[in-house]
Amino acid sequence: MASVARMAPISVAAPVVKVQSTASVPPTSTAPTAQPPTAPVAAQYNGNMGAIDMYNLVPNPNDLSHLFSWGISTPSRMAFWGGGAIRRFFVSLVTGIPSTTLKAYAQEASLCSVPGMRSDWAAELYQVGIAGPMELSMYSGSGIGASIQQGTLFAQVAAKAIELSANTGRPYDPPGPSDIANIAQAAVGMNDSVS
Repeated sequence: MASVARMAPISVAAPVVKVQSTASVPPTSTAPTAQPPTAPVAAQYNGNMGAIDMYNLVPNPNDLSHLFSWGISTPSRMAFWGGGAIRRFFVSLVTGIPSTTLKAYAQEASLCSVPGMRSDWAAELYQVGIAGPMELSMYSGSGIGASIQQGTLFAQVAAKAIELSANTGRPYDPPGPSDIANIAQAAVGMNDSVS
């Protein structure tokens, strides 16, 4: 029978970790967050119009901060990175934002590609069910039927703007009836970039 040699136990010393006092730091999340506007929005974002547009499209300050930290700071970047399922999965993985939320942000951002569209209008249109330029183009035209559809859409968007302003504390300015006619006409022939 073979004898088994016994080895002496190995002792491993735990590494010494110095802990600094965090008494001056409030116990909050370590993730950076975007602050609500206390100054005019243009001053807050140093004149970066893409950042102002993103501020209008992404109501959640934590989501906005996470997107900015990964360089997604303009509607065109949001439409690109949230436009396809694989890119959206990657962004969801690194930011922690659910894929369905990213898709909604991307659909709002894709509306910003319509000539004459403002980001606050895109957010309002998305909230009433217009998910992309193709859907918006259905409201184009100059006949009485188109005018009725545009008027109905205007009423829905105006009501949604009032609701969004009340719920978020941010000012939302709805597009007027002529604005809706103009952006609907500008959306004719455009494809939706979000799948």
